[in-house]
Amino acid sequence: MSLIDDDESPYKAFHLDAIADADPYPYWYDDADEPDSNPTLVRMENCDLCIVGGGYNGLWTAIIAKERDPNRDVILIEAHEVGSAASGRNGGFMEASLTHGVANGQERFPSELPLLEELGLKNLNDIEDAIRRYNIDCDYERTGVIDIATTFHAPSYLDELREDYTQLRALGQKVEWLDQVAMQAKVNSPTYLGGLWRKDRAALVDPARLAWGLKRAAMSLGVRIYEDTFTVQLRDLAQNFRLFQKAEVKSVETAKRSLMPPYNLPPGELDDLVAYLSTLRGALSSQDSKQAEGIR
Repeated sequence: MSLIDDDESPYKAFHLDAIADADPYPYWYDDADEPDSNPTLVRMENCDLCIVGGGYNGLWTAIIAKERDPNRDVILIEAHEVGSAASGRNGGFMEASLTHGVANGQERFPSELPLLEELGLKNLNDIEDAIRRYNIDCDYERTGVIDIATTFHAPSYLDELREDYTQLRALGQKVEWLDQVAMQAKVNSPTYLGGLWRKDRAALVDPARLAWGLKRAAMSLGVRIYEDTFTVQLRDLAQNFRLFQKAEVKSVETAKRSLMPPYNLPPGELDDLVAYLSTLRGALSSQDSKQAEGIR
């Protein structure tokens, strides 16, 4: 049965017609400046630091490691191509908040909120500095962001935004309150009732170009990057880590230190980690509730 034959379906013919010719391919990758892939690792390699994963975390870790110690031998391996996962195909929005909004931060970390806001802004400033320092062409623009109250929100939402405005001003942030007239002067929509403009807390970027630019920056510092290099096992050999690739490649890499984000762990090792955390939780729950509360 067709989706549009169902009277209860939310899809209408014009909805589906609009995407009939769409290519299921990230917009950002359709770029003539996409770099060539680096070679696959096919031999034994040794290094001081091996980083698994060519997303933002891995690339920035490699860059910072070389900036701190230019003599450190760093290798980064990526299962596919640098920036081919979430880092290269997100919406291109950068936010300084580490707590998904000041209200959420105030509710969960009230005593630490000033520090969290300071660190979040420093993080965004450091990203901007790196983009400029390495001359990365990624359409970066520090626009800020406006949180908007509309007629579709609960009436209390406008008051909540006002509270956020007051708190952010108290923290010394660059914010501006937009009443209905000022808000509609920015975006002329009759549904817009007001807004909170956080002027230096957000930016826009081409995420794929940022990943490619970080790849070039890392390589310029001497980081060895191998793509299409899929790690299937990590072993701790006391003084060194050993990373095994696909069986057909037959290559091994040893490193004095290894960095592997949790989501890159092979299934078996991820199960071991979950089992360990479950055991730890069980041990905590058997203790005095007040002690457990302080450890969580």
